[in-house]
Amino acid sequence: MRCLPLTQRPVPTGSWRVCRQPDPVTAADDDTDLYEASQLADQLAEMDDQLHALSGQLAAATQAVTDREQRIKDLFADLDARTTARITLRLQAFGDAAQEPSPFTQALVGSVDAQNAQI
Repeated sequence: MRCLPLTQRPVPTGSWRVCRQPDPVTAADDDTDLYEASQLADQLAEMDDQLHALSGQLAAATQAVTDREQRIKDLFADLDARTTARITLRLQAFGDAAQEPSPFTQALVGSVDAQNAQI
């Protein structure tokens, strides 16, 4: 058995923490460290590029939403202006007609007044 777990035994310097044998892994050479650092730097640069692209897309989407909201407000204002110009005149005509008593209404009011006078 190569490795025996250490419980309360001291671990000699240069040994694995769970084994009493020397650590077979030596320190990595400089080329490996430089390669890994280069790979990590490339990954960071790629993530920065993606973040920049996403920020641009978010800004474009936000602007599109703002433009659409403004367009909707403009369309509602245009619709209100058109409706006001057409419908308000008709409603005014109906209102004026409603305020003028019709001949039937005049006859009915006269009949009621006549009955009240007899009482």
